[in-house]
Formats: sequence, structure tokens, C-alpha cells
Amino acid sequence: GVPLAGPGVRVGGGVRSKNGISAGSWAWAAIGRPALVMAPEVHVKGPTSIDACSSLEVEAIASSPRPLTFQWRCDNDDSLNQALLGLSGPSLYLGPGTIEMPELDKTYSISVTATDFLGTRSRAASIAVRKTPFAAPSFSLTPPILSLYRDEVARVRVEASFSRCPTERDAMEFEWRQVSGPPLPEDLDVLATPLSQLVIPAGVLQAGEEYVLAARVAMSKDAAETSESTMRLVVKRRALVASIAGGSSLQVSSASGLSLDAASSTDPDEGGASSQGLLYTWSCHTVGSTVMRSSCRDTQGLLLQLPAAIAASKVQLPGGTLPVSPDAASPYYFSVTVSKPSKTPSTFTMPVLVVGEAIPSATITSESGQLQADGSFKVNADERVVLHGTCDAAGGRLAWSVDPHLDLTDVSKAKIVDSNRTLVLLVGASLVPGSVYHVSFLCEHLGAVGSARAVLTISMPPQGRACEACRVGSGDECIKAGVAILDTFKVSCMNWVHSEDMPLQFQFGYSGTFDGEFQEVMFDWNLSPTLTLLLPSGAVTVHSRVRSSFGALSEWMHDEVVVESLGTGGRRLL
Repeated sequence: GVPLAGPGVRVGGGVRSKNGISAGSWAWAAIGRPALVMAPEVHVKGPTSIDACSSLEVEAIASSPRPLTFQWRCDNDDSLNQALLGLSGPSLYLGPGTIEMPELDKTYSISVTATDFLGTRSRAASIAVRKTPFAAPSFSLTPPILSLYRDEVARVRVEASFSRCPTERDAMEFEWRQVSGPPLPEDLDVLATPLSQLVIPAGVLQAGEEYVLAARVAMSKDAAETSESTMRLVVKRRALVASIAGGSSLQVSSASGLSLDAASSTDPDEGGASSQGLLYTWSCHTVGSTVMRSSCRDTQGLLLQLPAAIAASKVQLPGGTLPVSPDAASPYYFSVTVSKPSKTPSTFTMPVLVVGEAIPSATITSESGQLQADGSFKVNADERVVLHGTCDAAGGRLAWSVDPHLDLTDVSKAKIVDSNRTLVLLVGASLVPGSVYHVSFLCEHLGAVGSARAVLTISMPPQGRACEACRVGSGDECIKAGVAILDTFKVSCMNWVHSEDMPLQFQFGYSGTFDGEFQEVMFDWNLSPTLTLLLPSGAVTVHSRVRSSFGALSEWMHDEVVVESLGTGGRRLL
């Protein structure tokens, strides 16, 4: 790299032929500090109470593609604050008895900030931890803060452990309650569950609202042994979705007229409501050779008149209204803007090529993926993609093609069914993440060919460093050995991000031969990038993978730990 005059560096690379005959080709790019620096965002996860025998583990959870430096402190106890000053990692661990927290029946205020490689520091995230004078279970709620949309399922679970004090270990009882926020529907009674996991179905929470929920954990035989913790549910508002049926672009005959339908536009926060209160405003423009936009004109040279702010979702232009497009690269761009009070309007644009000859009218609709503002459909690489084509000419010859080329005759990659009207791209099609595919549907009738096109963009999987499993309390070193019952292991997937589809979800599991039999245990997807495990004795393979909020999956990652039986060798592994 070559230093720039200001902050930054100029980097480049050379490419030349393998035989060394041709001269090298070089490209350079200046890399500097971004104009808008976003500070990291940190949340904390940990128990809100511990007893005199327990250990304490608090995690700082942050999304960043690069390692962060963490600064821990305690604002109301000098002894604990001194113990925290030297910590720079995302985990705070105090051993059984927590001697760094000397006073019983006291609430310690612990906070953490994160600093990125540019020196930008996050806001402080804090947790209040009470050290109780009596034996009580220790637990935390995962996730501590859940940000989601109304049409998503909310899942919150309790991670609990028994007191280490010499008391009888009885069954745990769980009780949930709502602290604040709009009242949850009484007919669902979602808070009545006695389980350690709370599930709130999609469509129950209100968009734009915030809820605080609390979980209480008690021992069945001793109600005095109890702990309570809270978490926040933040329900975001989704943007309006504008859409025009037909695919990513259309081709029509000037004589046949043009019908455009935006009825598939929605307000996602309204769920499946039939009347969503949307207003539709239509416009049309062309792009000339000077790349300047011009309003569309009809065959008489007059400005094309289109409806504005109406409740009807369709627009119909009679045959002969539009002049023929000058060439294939100069379509008309029809846009619909959907609006609604209290929401930002959303616009969708459909390119329409008008030709002089009489051609069949063809359209494409997609059962799969998510429609994007540019008219493409975003799908995952391992997703089954279903596209439907229509043609208004009875008996026409129908055909499909994909660019870059996919062999649609290979039954392991694709199926064409319903008399050639439906194309199914199978998982075996091996769509490449990050790539763009152009799918064309052709309808030929009496020598004339009509076409429609759909664009598929393949979502990238999340990116990050390999997940790893370490014994809890290892400090900066990752120790991969321990003793059953005495030691717990934490599997962590740190610094994972996605450029578009956050938050990420994580799935963990483990496998091995235990008591002479191979066993595999897999846990549900959750929003926490870590999971603490009490593992059986033996050689254990820990499994992890990550997916984006859109469902794009990473590869499985595997790590190995060794767990000795309690009493084996008569010593604890260090």
C-alpha cells in the first residue's frame, strides 16, 4: 500500500499472463476513513441476580466484521471496578463465590462499551446484578433485546442454572409476565406457559411499539429461592412495498394497449387485511441518449396523463396510445408510488418495451423470493424457485431460458411443468450466491414472439470468522478440555455480519459417542451468537452455523473438545 496525503492508503494489485510474456495490468483504489462513521452497537446478556456460591458470566453482544475492544467497569463498587479494568474481551467471568463482589444483598451496576478499529466507541450498555444473601437459581433471558417485525415470531428463552450452594436441587418453575407495552391479546394467553421458552406468534405484536417482559424462576419446594429478569421486545415498522405484476420487465404491441396492475402492493404491518388504505400515483418517463429523463408522450405528442393519489390499483392505456420504442434499449419506465398517512411512500418501476408488430402478451410471476425495489426477486442459493408464465395467445409455443446459462433439460436442476407454463429451479441448480440470473419466458404465435423477464438476485450468506468452543473461565486462552459436571463450555460465533439482512440467527449442536452409542443433539435457531453447554464425557464435536434474516445459510462449522469423566485421573484439567 502507498500512504495518501490524508488519512488512508492506496492499494493495488497486478495481473499478468502465466507465461510472463504480456505486461502486467494494475488497478488501484484509495481506502480511507468513511465519511459517515457508525459507532458499534452493544447489548449485554447475563443474570440479574446471583447468590453467594455462584459464578457470574456477562456477555457483550455486538455485530461487527472486525474484532472490537471492550471496556468494562462497575459504577458503584470500587473493588469490582478494579477487577474489571484489565478486561478487553466480550465476556466477563467471575469464578464461583464472586469474591470480586464482596457485599451481599447489593446490586452491582456493570457497564461495557466497545471500540472499533477506527477508534469509534459505542454507547455504554449496562446490567444490574444483585448478589443475594440466600441460595437462588441463576438465569438470564436470551436475547436480552429482541428487535423484530410484526410478521415474525418472537422467541425468548430462559438460560438457568442451579445454585452452587449446598441445597437440595429441585425442579424449576417458570412464570412470565408483561411489565409494559400494549396489552397482549387475552384470548391467546401466551404468557401462561409454564415452560422456559416463550413463543409469541406472528401478527400479535403491534408495529412501532416496545414491550418489556419478565420471567421469574423459582424452585418448586422453596418459593423463596427465586430470581426475576426482564427483556425488551422492539417491534419495527416495515416500509410500504410497491409492486407491478408481470415480472421485471414487459414487452407489448403498440396496437394491443397496456394494462398495469399494482394490486400486489402492500403494507406489511397490516398483515393479510383486504383493505390497507393505500393510494396509488402513476408516472412514466423515458431516458434519452443524453441520459436525461423526459416525461412520456402519446402518439399525438401530448404528455401522457396518468392517475394520481387514487384508491384504484390498475391503469389501462388503449391500443395506439404509446409510440413504438425507438430501440430495444429504450423502453418506457412506468412507476407506481404507493402512499399512506404516517408512512414513507414506496415506488416501483416497470420497464415496458413497445414494439410495432403484433405480438402475444407474456408475463412472469414468482412464487419464490422477495420482490426488490429494482424489480428483481431475491432468493437464496439453496431455495426451490418457482416461476409462472402467462401468454394471451392460445396455442402459442412457450419456452424458458436462463442467463447465465442453466441446462433446463437437466432434471436434477430444473423442471418445466404445466404445459411449459411453470419453471421450477431445484436446489440442484446450484445458483451462485451474489450472482444475478435473467430468466426469460417466450411465447411464439404465428411467427410473432412476445416475452417477459424476471431477474433473480442470489443472496449472499453471512460472513465471519469460524465459530469455536472454549471452556468457560478460560480467560483470553481458548481451552478445549474440561471435566464433566464441573465444567461448562461456551460456543461462540463472533464478528458475523451480513450487508443487508440483519439480525443474524445462530444454530448450535454437538455429537459424539457417549456410553458406547453415537448421539447427536441439535438446538433451535436463536439470536444469540453464543451458547453455554454442559457436555457429556468423551470426545465431543461441536457444530455451528449462521443464517441471515432472509435465510441465507453459512456452511456448517465444527470444533472439537475433550471432556473427561468426573474423577478420571483425579485432577482437574487446566
